[in-house]
Amino acid sequence: WFFRTPPHDELFVQNAFQFLKELEKKGHKVKRIAILAENTEFGTGAARLQEKYATENGYEVVAKVLYPPKTTQLTSEVQKLILARELVGS
Repeated sequence: WFFRTPPHDELFVQNAFQFLKELEKKGHKVKRIAILAENTEFGTGAARLQEKYATENGYEVVAKVLYPPKTTQLTSEVQKLILARELVGS
């Protein structure tokens, strides 16, 4: 028997925000983020955690775009992210 216990979603999200903080220490300014996630229970749960940690860490969430599972292309979703970036001025 082999059992593997993976880390939970919150740990992954915490690590992502720790990475952003490390980027800032290296001189890369990060002020805003966008969230792109699948609109399943897993994706929306992770997106909620990302919003929570973005707020706690002082980042502005400029867009939250959800897409259906099994999507074969994300052209319109990426266009929404580009538009959000243009609206806030990069």
